[in-house]
Amino acid sequence: MQKLKILILSILLLSGFQSFAKRMAVKSVTAHQFQTPVLAGKTTNPVIQLNIETSGKKNPVILQEITFRVMGSDIHNDIDKTDIWYTGDKPFLRDGKVFGSPVDPMEITTIKGKQELKEGTNTFWISFKLKENTHLLNRVNAVCSSLKISNQEYTPEIVSSAEGLKTGRALRKHMDDGVHTYRIPGLATTNKGTLIAVYDIRRNSATDLQEDID
Repeated sequence: MQKLKILILSILLLSGFQSFAKRMAVKSVTAHQFQTPVLAGKTTNPVIQLNIETSGKKNPVILQEITFRVMGSDIHNDIDKTDIWYTGDKPFLRDGKVFGSPVDPMEITTIKGKQELKEGTNTFWISFKLKENTHLLNRVNAVCSSLKISNQEYTPEIVSSAEGLKTGRALRKHMDDGVHTYRIPGLATTNKGTLIAVYDIRRNSATDLQEDID
């Protein structure tokens, strides 16, 4: 009988706690852009970082869509796909999962999906995949205009922006040929005008010393 009373009391206390739990609310939506090149040969390139700050845990809100403007010298011939990645509270695109589905670039692009947000920081990335024949003197860019969260529209506050992101080509990437890191790139020109790319090979990690380096 005593155990039954304790069980009933515990259930009542838990129910009371849940009834007073704070409903989730969106505190802020911000957009950050970093002056880094967008590289052909990579499947993902971070163009805009979007941070959604929430408070409360009860009735989590849902991100339903992100709308952004795609710009550049020649977006249809330079950009293969645009997509969005969700990385939770982690600030690195490599830790993410795809939100919605990749789409072809359009001047006004909307990507729809369904992602339940967590209390605190929720980070999303707008990413470009370039075509192999992208002109390396061209530039690309994007501006996020709105997000739809639980059927409510939000306009992100632009914290940092870039005029246009340079394009380039990824000659070597993480784990190409089993190598962990390629670092310290350089360019040299021969007497005949041939351009040679050189770089360090860090076979096991990005560490400088006491490592297997070529």
